[in-house]
Amino acid sequence: MKASDIPDDVAIDAVAKTQGMHGVSYWSTLWDVQAHLPQFPEKVVTAKLASLVKRGLLKGNAQNGCRGDFELVKSKAGA
Repeated sequence: MKASDIPDDVAIDAVAKTQGMHGVSYWSTLWDVQAHLPQFPEKVVTAKLASLVKRGLLKGNAQNGCRGDFELVKSKAGA
């Protein structure tokens, strides 16, 4: 299994659904997103989130094993 097996919208939806669980309303932690996607190995979820950050679809950090602090990027169309 690899990161591309997780559709972008599924990963972004997981971030949206786990926002604010630990006090900051617009953040999701790496661990909460991984728990929301139990059908995928943690390493695969981490790689998918890193890919979405690199592509500018999310803000956050999936590179160093920290909590991530992932947040949705507002689309230019909705700005």
